Amino acid sequence: MKTNTIIMSSDFSKAYVSTAFMKKARVYGSREYKMLSEFRAENPTVEISVRKTSSSNNYNLTYANMEAYIADKPNAEILLAEFKRVKKESAVQRNRHLYVVNWFKEMFPNYTEAELFQKKQMDVVSLVECTAETADNEAA
Repeated sequence: MKTNTIIMSSDFSKAYVSTAFMKKARVYGSREYKMLSEFRAENPTVEISVRKTSSSNNYNLTYANMEAYIADKPNAEILLAEFKRVKKESAVQRNRHLYVVNWFKEMFPNYTEAELFQKKQMDVVSLVECTAETADNEAA
């Protein structure tokens, strides 16, 4: 999404702007402020929303983690050689890491089932209990 545009929904009930646009529109007299003022004057019933950026689907997909995942496969030697080849190929790409990630996702579509790539939420209670247990053990 461009930062200097207002995009209407298909049913013309909502308009979307980027966070950067809204930040600039807060400055009185700026180009974005004038655009937004004109838009609101022309479309008083349209709701304006800040478009949320999509989060990355590449959680924890580092080279090391991809390599560790591949190493657990039955034909790991062949796959690791292929992984290293793809990493070398990526040197000429604009986004090297994304090139390797796309290859990895294509080769291993079910990689998200592995514990290594699952998002973990810390359980505050267990963290506190663990800290208390560690303190008790150190005191003893």
